[in-house]
Amino acid sequence: MSNQRRIVVDDTDSDIRYTGSWVLDQTGDLNKGGNFGPVYRNSVHSANTSDASFSYSFNGTSIDIWGSNNIANNSGVITPSWACYIDNIKLPDQAPFQFFENNWVLCSQDKLVDGPHELTVNVSTTGQHFYFDYIEYLPSSTVSLSSKTLNVDHLDPAIQYGAGWQDLGSTANMTSVAGTELTFEFIGTSLSWLGFIPTELPHNASNATFSVDGGSPATFRLPGLTSDSSNTIYNQVFFTTPNLTMGKHTLKVVHLGSRAQTPLTLTNMFLINGTFPSTPSNTQITQASSSSITPNQSVNSDSHKTTIGAIIGVVLGGLALLLIIGGVLVWMRRQRNHREARTRPRLEVDEMGYHSLPAPPVPFVVDAQPQGEFTQRTFSGPVSTATRSTSVYPDSSDPSRERPAIREKRGHLVTSSVTSTSTDLVSSTTSRPSRVVHHEDSGLRIPGPEPVEEVPPSYTES
Repeated sequence: MSNQRRIVVDDTDSDIRYTGSWVLDQTGDLNKGGNFGPVYRNSVHSANTSDASFSYSFNGTSIDIWGSNNIANNSGVITPSWACYIDNIKLPDQAPFQFFENNWVLCSQDKLVDGPHELTVNVSTTGQHFYFDYIEYLPSSTVSLSSKTLNVDHLDPAIQYGAGWQDLGSTANMTSVAGTELTFEFIGTSLSWLGFIPTELPHNASNATFSVDGGSPATFRLPGLTSDSSNTIYNQVFFTTPNLTMGKHTLKVVHLGSRAQTPLTLTNMFLINGTFPSTPSNTQITQASSSSITPNQSVNSDSHKTTIGAIIGVVLGGLALLLIIGGVLVWMRRQRNHREARTRPRLEVDEMGYHSLPAPPVPFVVDAQPQGEFTQRTFSGPVSTATRSTSVYPDSSDPSRERPAIREKRGHLVTSSVTSTSTDLVSSTTSRPSRVVHHEDSGLRIPGPEPVEEVPPSYTES
C-alpha cells in the first residue's frame, strides 16, 4: 500500500552481495540526466559485462528494484538486459524505454508470502552500462528497523496537513498558500523531504521553512523552473534535517510562497532509524479529565453500574423475547387463515346467476384464448364443477374486470373437479321432472328354435 513505510536499501549496503565486474559510481554525473531527479544518495553500481549479478536476502511481502534506465538499441538488440528472480522464480520483464532516466523501476513484485526471500538480479550487456541504485521492500513485522532508512509516503497517517494543503493527483500533496503549515511526529535521527516541481503551475521560485522540536526555523528554497521549461522535475530533495539524537521528534514546515510562485509539494520523506507508527497521530483521541474519585470509589461505582446494566439487559431481553413470540404467533395464525382460504370452495356469482351443470366424462381441454373472451371448458371426472353462464374474461367495454382474478378462478376450478363432490349437482338433478314413456305391442314375434331329434349312427356286420 502507498501509505505503508518501506525499507530503503542503498546500493552501498553491505548486505548486498555482488558477483562479477561492478563499479561504484559516486561522481554524480548521472544526476543531470532525464527529469526523474538525482540518484539516491549520489551513488550507483554499474556493470558493462555479462558476468555481473547481485543478490539480497530480505523478509517481507513486496519489493522494488530501482536503477537508471540506460537502454541502447543495437540493430534490434536491446542492451543492457537483466532478469530478476525471487526465490528462483523469474519476475515479469519491464517494457524497454528509449530515454535515459534515474529512479527507474527495473523490476518489482508486490505479492509475496510474508517471510524470508532471496532476490537475484542477472545482467547481460554488450558494453552499454547497467546501473543499479537501491532496493525498497515492505518488511515483515519481525524485521528490526535499527539503522534502517524508511520511505514515508505523503499519505502516511502521521503527517498532519494544515488548512491550505490539497491533493496533487495521487502522487503528492501541495500548497500555494502563504503561512500553510505541516507537522510530522517521528522517531529517528534524520529526515529528508522530497517533492517535485510541476510545470503546469507558476515557475517562480519561492521559500519555506522547517524546524524540529520547536527550534529556530531554517529556510529552504523551492527553485521553481525556468520560464521556457516544459518538463516537470521529480524526486527533488528540498531539505534534510541535521543529525538528531535517537528519539521522538516533531517536524514543522511552513510555506512562505504565494499563488504566483511555485508551490510546496510533498511526495515522500526518507527517515533514518525510523519506526512504524503504532497509532495514527491524525486520529483524534479525547481523554476524560481526572477527578477526585479514589480507587475504591471507582471500583464501587463500576460495580453499581454493572448491576444496573445487568438488570436493564434482562428486562430488555425479556421484552424482546415476548415480541418475538407474539410475532411468531401472529405469523402462524395468518398462515393458517391463508391456507384455509385457499382450500375453501369458492363460488363466484355474476349478474346472470350461478348455475350447476353436469360435466360429461371427457378429458380436460385447454384452448387458445382470444383476448377478452373465455371459451367454455369441460372437465373430466365423475362429478360436475361450478361454471358460469357468461364470459369471464372482460370485454374491452368493461374495464372493471381484471385478468388476474380470472387466472385465479381457473386454477380453483381445476382443483375442485378432482378433490370435491358438488352437492349442488345432486340437488339440481333430483329436482328435475321425470319423463313417462308408454310402450305398445307391435305384433311381431321372434320364432323360437326348431326341435331337433338326435338318432345314433347305423352299424353293419363285417
